[in-house]
Amino acid sequence: PIILMGVEYWTPFIDRLKSEVLKHNYIEEQSLNLFVLTDDPQEAFELARDTCNTYKDIKSEDKENVWKSPVYATVYI
Repeated sequence: PIILMGVEYWTPFIDRLKSEVLKHNYIEEQSLNLFVLTDDPQEAFELARDTCNTYKDIKSEDKENVWKSPVYATVYI
């Protein structure tokens, strides 16, 4: 997931993605599901932690493909 801290701040960005970027097919609709907006630091931490735990459980030979799947976390503050 891409964790965006600050719902009020990031909502216009997500709205723009939906209204313009998605409309012109520059992004797939399922890609929008990668974005998680929150104001709760605990929620962001738990999501990042759980994602890291998922990554940790992946077999080493499969880790090279991890960037093709939503098992990594990015937090923007």
